[in-house]
Amino acid sequence: MPLFVSLQILFVLLEESHPQGSDYLCYENAAQAVITGLNPYAVYLKCYLYPPLQAQVLAFLYQAINWGLMFPPENPQKVWNIVFYFYQCGQFLQILLAYYLTYQLAQKMGLRVIPASLIVSALFLFNDPLVRTIKFNQINVWVLNCFLLTILWVPRHPFFSGLAVALGAHIKLYTLSLLLPWTLTKQWRAVLGVIAGFSAILLLQTDFGQDWTLWQQFLGYFTQRVEKPSNYRNSSIWSFIYNFAKIPGRFTDASFFPL
Repeated sequence: MPLFVSLQILFVLLEESHPQGSDYLCYENAAQAVITGLNPYAVYLKCYLYPPLQAQVLAFLYQAINWGLMFPPENPQKVWNIVFYFYQCGQFLQILLAYYLTYQLAQKMGLRVIPASLIVSALFLFNDPLVRTIKFNQINVWVLNCFLLTILWVPRHPFFSGLAVALGAHIKLYTLSLLLPWTLTKQWRAVLGVIAGFSAILLLQTDFGQDWTLWQQFLGYFTQRVEKPSNYRNSSIWSFIYNFAKIPGRFTDASFFPL
């Protein structure tokens, strides 16, 4: 079953994933802004909503490939095509890792080998959100793996579980939501892992605290221009509250929030 699922995922990846996917274009444009010293959160780019790490990684890949292969300056798209190839490879490996971690989680929940394999395989084969993630080249699987590693590691390796949360938070901020239950249950080693991991990545990003430009730009965007959760597909807690509070307005003139 794992081999069959892997081949199917590879087929979908090859058929559906392309560098013009809307989300990947956001990542690439942000990386180009990082390289040229512009603001990746500028209004004209519109769609890069995440902490700086991903844009910085793609920018680093571009510069490393360009330096290693010595492409002429007038052919930057050739370099970006290679960057996208590496991005696709990373996506494929992350999906395989997600399959393995989900299987491990199923076994920890008490499922035997064959039922766990069948259920997890079906989950990955009949999964429209996964297909959308592949089609639009989104980074959701990376965040999913951080959550799965956190769940699997926290009983025996809480510090490393915290490191997984820290990495996930530098991709998207969602994983930091685990800090509240860990604090309430006094999982101090896990909390220490989050603080240590997040700080270590932050120091590397900022040239050991010497350049905070990208983080200042991100915080400026996050506090001033973050979009309202009016789209029902937005899965944040605030989106649920916002859209749930609009229901009374369907029947009366009252509403907790502007519609």
